[in-house]
Amino acid sequence: NLETGIIKFNNELIGFYEQEFHEVKNEIELIQMGILKEYQGKKFGTFLLEHIIHEAFKKNVERLWVHTCSLDHKHALDNYISKGFKTFKEETINFTF
Repeated sequence: NLETGIIKFNNELIGFYEQEFHEVKNEIELIQMGILKEYQGKKFGTFLLEHIIHEAFKKNVERLWVHTCSLDHKHALDNYISKGFKTFKEETINFTF
């Protein structure tokens, strides 16, 4: 139920994604996606997310969801929201090292 995909441009690796299908709930969790630093800011993240969404709903899932956090790229949350994702829950976690 785990799927990993990559995105290439002119045969160069640009980024990746990893998602898990949760059969009982008929939903897909986008575990992570990323664009290599040298390709950021060129709309590849938007393209990749649109691909992920399109492919997920071709499988007739009930929901596609993702966790995001302050360690993600500064535009990650805006990208998700612009594609129709809604905030389900916000929380603050304090780490002590």
